[in-house]
Amino acid sequence: MINRTELKELLSEIIEPIVSSSIEKAMKSSKNKGQNSEEEILNFIEAQKFMGNIPKGTLYGLTSQNKIKHIKRGRRLYFKKSDLLNYIEEGLILSE
Repeated sequence: MINRTELKELLSEIIEPIVSSSIEKAMKSSKNKGQNSEEEILNFIEAQKFMGNIPKGTLYGLTSQNKIKHIKRGRRLYFKKSDLLNYIEEGLILSE
């Protein structure tokens, strides 16, 4: 017969991985749902990748010249996806 402590340990060994896996799946699912939103907030590296892996210096320059809207909290920069799209579309040249 199993005592209470052994049962507790056994259950934690079985249940903990299941709960952890479920939480990870839920977090990934909620992140994927938000990726289509233009109001999604990107950090500096995500913004850099979103804009086609532009060099860090270029992105810093665009923010320091206020050519791209950005959010500064402390020493960190954040960007709305919609603002990055607007900047990219400003350079759009229509062909005739």
